[in-house]
Amino acid sequence: MILALILIVPALLSRFSFFQSLLLHVNGARKAKGNDLAYIEACLDPVLQKAGLRRSDFTLYIKDTAELNAYAFGDHHIVVFRGLLTQLPMDEVSGVLAHELGHLHYNHTQWLLLSYGMNLPITLVSGIYQAIVFKLRLFLIIPILGLLISLMVFFCSLWIQALSFTMNFPLHLLRLVKARQDEYDADRYAFEIGYGAELHNALYDISGGAQDDPGFWGRLWSDHPVTQKRLEKLRELVTQTEGRDEDQVE
Repeated sequence: MILALILIVPALLSRFSFFQSLLLHVNGARKAKGNDLAYIEACLDPVLQKAGLRRSDFTLYIKDTAELNAYAFGDHHIVVFRGLLTQLPMDEVSGVLAHELGHLHYNHTQWLLLSYGMNLPITLVSGIYQAIVFKLRLFLIIPILGLLISLMVFFCSLWIQALSFTMNFPLHLLRLVKARQDEYDADRYAFEIGYGAELHNALYDISGGAQDDPGFWGRLWSDHPVTQKRLEKLRELVTQTEGRDEDQVE
């Protein structure tokens, strides 16, 4: 019961907006204000109108780095990196925001948030273990006791690493597979509300032409599909729609 509470309580806390905001703050995101907020809203408002959503349902954050990125978090938080605002035109920023709304629409962020909350106790226990090991090293100068402590630390560390690998490796691979599919779903959502072309152009510019191939292992360990594949799927969706429109005109 105690173990269950240790795992469940942080997961339950992660459901509260305040806790989600705190996690974002720890990771360097700040609530957008002033000119930053006005610019993000100018990009987001037309997307919300097409999607039939209200601005008051979302909280906007900015992360002051040059990276071309944005992400959705928790129930209604959207984080935009400054590089995205300064290096992409407004319509492409709108395409990226439409993609992030897709993640929120399909509740993709909930599983990540739940996992993060449940991992907090594990991270804390690991930190305590490392602190204990550091203290025990003070006794290594004692011949017999030092040898026993070294052997104990070695086998405990080996056991923890083996257990962690055995439990987390398959689940981690499954999470990566799901994350890649989530990206396709969010792309389709952006397309369905009328921002497929804008998202396509944004992905092309962010990737620098999408010519790089990370190789098999790079694709396997990535939580995003290869950008070229995403671009191809978006083009297929746009082409199919144009074909239907032409048939209706005829």
